[in-house]
Amino acid sequence: MKICQQCRTEYRKPRNPKFCSRRCAARSAGAKFPVAGWNKGKHHSVETKAKIGARARGRYVSLETRQRLSNAGKGRHWTQETRHKQSLRVHRPLSPEARAKISRAHLGKPGHLLSESARAMLSAMRTGTRNPMYGRSGPQSPNWQGGISLHPKYRSFTNRRHKIRKSMNGGSHTLQEWLELKMRLNNTCLSCHRKEPEIALTEDHIVPIVHGGSDAIENIQPLCRSCNSRKHTRTINYEQHANNVA
Repeated sequence: MKICQQCRTEYRKPRNPKFCSRRCAARSAGAKFPVAGWNKGKHHSVETKAKIGARARGRYVSLETRQRLSNAGKGRHWTQETRHKQSLRVHRPLSPEARAKISRAHLGKPGHLLSESARAMLSAMRTGTRNPMYGRSGPQSPNWQGGISLHPKYRSFTNRRHKIRKSMNGGSHTLQEWLELKMRLNNTCLSCHRKEPEIALTEDHIVPIVHGGSDAIENIQPLCRSCNSRKHTRTINYEQHANNVA
């Protein structure tokens, strides 16, 4: 332990062997600093503490300032002409010169050179008219499949088929085959024997996908959600088991 030559306090391992800090070294050279503890013994009043806290939170506004802000906004409203000008700024159509300028600015950029079919499609989208090439929908569409996509469970069905195809186990079935299977089994859960709409039937793989089971309709059986979860990854054919018991 050593004693600082300026403040006479004990210190250890200093950078300066004579002083405990740079401040003491500067003071010894004649620099003037505020004396530590100059406000010792002084306390803020309750009102001052409240003001300091409010300013720190960024919410302090005096009553006079609040009144001035309130009076400044009273009676001020946009005129009909000003409102019209503001609406024109938002919905202002581009002049032909501005369109040509924007087109020249995009020359050479990716996607600028569009095919005739793409230009026709964009033109139909802007004008709201149907293009003879892209305006066909419903039964007139070349991808029409009899309206099967209008079924309320079609999207969840196709998403599940997509996930199962990733396993590469082979096999597949359609939504119509699944509906026919439920109808053949009277919309009944093969495990608890409850029927729709009391329960919601789900597709269960007799041989689970994780064990190499296919997604063919022969490997599908209808079970409710609770029975499907209870079966987990076991291989159980409830229809065959019921026939053996009978």
